[in-house]
Amino acid sequence: MVFEARAYQVAGWVGVVILGICAVLAGVMEKWWGLAGLAALLSLAVAFLMLPSRLPSLFSMLFVAAAVLNGLGWVFNFWDRVPYYDPFTHAFTTFSGTLAVGYLVYGSVTLHVGRYATLLFALNVAALGMAVGGLWEIFEWSIGVPQTYQSVAVDLIADAIGALGAAMLAMYVFRTTGPSPAKQPRHPDQ
Repeated sequence: MVFEARAYQVAGWVGVVILGICAVLAGVMEKWWGLAGLAALLSLAVAFLMLPSRLPSLFSMLFVAAAVLNGLGWVFNFWDRVPYYDPFTHAFTTFSGTLAVGYLVYGSVTLHVGRYATLLFALNVAALGMAVGGLWEIFEWSIGVPQTYQSVAVDLIADAIGALGAAMLAMYVFRTTGPSPAKQPRHPDQ
């Protein structure tokens, strides 16, 4: 299946190593907010990679790739040095994080809602991504990240694009493969 491949797992673990190196560099450079963010992303990346029966390995690998993009941005300040790095990273991080978390959280919930399950699943995934994007902007403001109204608007638009992309891919996966066997409700007689 295209969503499950050993290469995705290997690429994910390589990404975890790169993310660990970025975390060490952030610590050496005394970029404490970056280190805290990288520690959180590193923890989630390892957790996602260790859930192969509940989460397609492609989704885990995409999250690790987004975490690496964030790590490189924090360590090498690509946010200010590379044009469009910030909005691209916002969109891709929202896409991959929403895809993974949405699939884990909403995949089993929507099993019991009948013929509208796929649509409900996609709407929940998209709403989750947009909500997290908005909360992230509030967090950036609260820690003093210099921003203009325009940069916040661009970030929120990028988050919405990522969330909608995640919803579409999650809906496709849900429709074609259904939830993973680990999510199937158990019958009381089993």
